[in-house]
Formats: sequence, structure tokens, C-alpha cells
Amino acid sequence: MGVQRRFLNLIVESRVRGTKSLCRIDLNRQNLFNKTTTSCPWAAPDSVAGNQKKKQAATKLGQITLPRPCFNFRTVASDLKDQKMQCLPVADGKVFCADQLGRGFLVEADTRHAVTMPRLRKPKSTPISLFVPGTDLDDHEHDRGSFFIMERTPKPDASEESDQFEAFVYGRVSWHYRKCWKSKLLPPLPYLRDITTTCLHSCPEISAYAVVGSEICVSVDGIGTYCLDTTNYKAYKWREVGRWTLPFYGKVEYVAEQKLWFGISAKDRRRFAAADLSVMESQQQPQLLASLNDIDQLPEEWKECNDPQLVYLGSGEFCIARFFHTRTPRGNSGDELNDQSFAVLTGVVVAPHPSSGDGNVKLEMVMHKSRCHKSNGNDDTITAVF
Repeated sequence: MGVQRRFLNLIVESRVRGTKSLCRIDLNRQNLFNKTTTSCPWAAPDSVAGNQKKKQAATKLGQITLPRPCFNFRTVASDLKDQKMQCLPVADGKVFCADQLGRGFLVEADTRHAVTMPRLRKPKSTPISLFVPGTDLDDHEHDRGSFFIMERTPKPDASEESDQFEAFVYGRVSWHYRKCWKSKLLPPLPYLRDITTTCLHSCPEISAYAVVGSEICVSVDGIGTYCLDTTNYKAYKWREVGRWTLPFYGKVEYVAEQKLWFGISAKDRRRFAAADLSVMESQQQPQLLASLNDIDQLPEEWKECNDPQLVYLGSGEFCIARFFHTRTPRGNSGDELNDQSFAVLTGVVVAPHPSSGDGNVKLEMVMHKSRCHKSNGNDDTITAVF
């Protein structure tokens, strides 16, 4: 079933403005999976009802102990008031970081090695990223793959190449240069060129995005789904696949062992789901094959504040990260509010399960342990998992 990962990488935001850290959880010490039987992390006695039952269940979650950071990132001073560091997971324990001016670097968690990257043509407001693996041929300029950074909510753009969509490719500028990372702008999504269908003040967001073979695919609510062939480096071009959207919300992960794509269901964002995107027909939306509610019960005051994130750990094991925020009264008068952030990591195992009817193999999804990290304000807040 593949190699199982030992470490889970976390991006942690500090109370110091523009500062983040890379931490690595040893999954042998802070395990998310039961060895024999499974248990519901939200379980509570049946005699306890309503929101009180949910609160008691939440208190039983295992705690996440953050280890010492292995990397610290900090923006340099600038004339801009909004100092921030954006961290986007790439692949294989790598993360791309960029400051408010677009200056970036790539960090490899396993080796603690960092390299500078080409500067973003334009800093992104709410960026998303996708990584496309390359070939193993030494003479192929895509041998380390490429990754793509896009605005989650792109604005109308009639240009041939848009600074809202950028590609980073590892290769040679020409045959006599050594290989390095180089950047290239992509064309805007076709619908962005039609100003009549795009609102300047309320643009639709990219609702789901995935890598399917050598193509990157994005869906936009109310618009449709588009794919871009990443092998055509010199002439990137979007093509419309259909007027439907992918059945997921947010980033979708492909797992070669299962030959399926996994993510959060678009219809019910409480559910972890799987689908086959290998054959996408223009007239029909891909259908979910299986799904699981990984947050069965939560206290009413826990409000999800960021998109869920998914990490494949190998051997059919997944980590689903969800992020919550609460604001509760404190003090005798209750005039003051206590802000708290929670990151909940849940282990889920997916395995093929032969059905008793038609002989087809179905998926069995089993939820194991959940662990929680609580922070006050912005101190030691987990913002990304990879």
C-alpha cells in the first residue's frame, strides 16, 4: 500500500506580525490511528444531550503538542503596512513561502534546505497552489515537476497572460545554462475575458482545484470546469471541460494507490469524499464514490474559519485538518470576549471493500482518532498542514 509517512508538517503562525514557523509532528508519538479497534472521537454518554454532549465530546479529544520549530520565517520591513508571510504546500514535504512583496523561497522539510525562488510577478491576495510531478528523464526540463499559483478569486482580465496565474518550472533557460526554477505567466481563465459575465465587485471563486494526469483542473461555481495541459510549457492554454463543477470543495488530492481523487464534498462540507476524475465527460459531472462525515458533532460555538486540508500519509491513511474559531464571554459581567482558535486533526483509513452484490469493489472509510490544538488569539495558531 505504499510507504507510510512518519512526520506531519505544520505551518504555525506566531503572535509576531509576519512571522511563521515550520513544525513537524512525529506520528509515532502523536498517533492519529488505532491499532486494533476504532472509536469515535466525538463520543459522549447518551444521557448527556444537546450542545452539552458535544462540549463533553470535544474535551475528550487528544491534544496536539507542538514540537520546537525546525524553521522560522519572517518578512523584512517594508513601506507596506500589511506585513505577511504566505505559505503554500507544494509536494513531498516542500512548502513555498512568499512575503507581501512577492519575494519567495522553497523549503524542504525533510532536509531543512531552502532555496530562493523567482519573485512573484504580483503578490496574491488569497492564493491557491497545485503541483504537477515531472518525469524522471534527466534531459527533460520538467524533471522536478512544476507548480502553479493562482488567485482563489480572480478578477476580470482580458490580457493574453495574467499575473493572477503563475507557473514555476524547474529546467534550463537554454541548453548551456544549468537547471533552475523559472516563472511564467499563464493566460487567464476564459470566462474572465468576458466582462459581461463577471462582476467587478463580487467575482466567483475557484471552488475546487485538482491535478488530473498532466493537467490542472479548476472549477468555478456558476461557470464551469477548465483544464490546462502543463506539458505545453511554451503555449499554455485553458480548455473548457463542461458547464458543471467538480464534486469537491477546495483542493483535491490524487492517490495513486487507490487510483482515485479525495477531498471535501461540495454538497456537504462536513464529509470527506472520493471520486474518479480520470474520465470527465463534457455533459456529466463526476460522481462521488464514497463519503464519510469526519466531524459528526461539534459544539455550537465552534465556527469553521478556514478551508479543511487533506494530507495523504500512505498505506491508505489520511489526515483531515479542520480549523475553527470561537468567541465566548469572559469575566463576571461578560462584557469581554475570549477568542480561541482550534485545529482538529482526524485520522481516516480508506480501503477497498468487496461488495456482496454486483462483485464490484467499493471503498470503506473508517474514522480513527482526532487530536486538537487550541490557541488564544494568534499565538501558535496552526494555519496549514502538509
